[in-house]
Amino acid sequence: MRTSYMQNATVTTLRQKYWIPATSQCVKSILWKYTICNRIQGNPYRIADPPPLPNIRVAESPPFTVTENAYIGVLYVRYHSRNMIKTNICLSTCVMSRALHLEIEPDLSKESFLLALKRFVSRRSVPGVMMLDNATASESLKDILQSTQIREALSRKGTDWNFIPRRAPWYGG
Repeated sequence: MRTSYMQNATVTTLRQKYWIPATSQCVKSILWKYTICNRIQGNPYRIADPPPLPNIRVAESPPFTVTENAYIGVLYVRYHSRNMIKTNICLSTCVMSRALHLEIEPDLSKESFLLALKRFVSRRSVPGVMMLDNATASESLKDILQSTQIREALSRKGTDWNFIPRRAPWYGG
């Protein structure tokens, strides 16, 4: 039979002043009527098992074959003239190995994204699939990818572009 801390503490406090026959059973029956005690003594909450990883995440392939892109924030860089310039960081993550590639872009334009993509491809490899997170922070990247210039550049390289499903953190890298 399982006894709880609350039951033992209550019995100990009662026995300091009074002697009641069958104190434990009496305290147990009273404490189990209260929802607070049921919550404390109840079973722990079991979270649901996560869904299986998508085939893209577990297929064996070279690094950065499947890549997830995101802009992770603004970085202030001091130039020679001591002026602070606002730049952006483009994060490319290998979905299978969790390897990272960072590119600093001067602005959120199509041209700077294409240059960052060109640097990424020359340093790593041509990705077969590029994925984008559906978070609201990636709105600037979504706007860039709506352009035909970017879509054509990606299709010329043989890269497919997909969006990660909403509320699916296990899907991307």
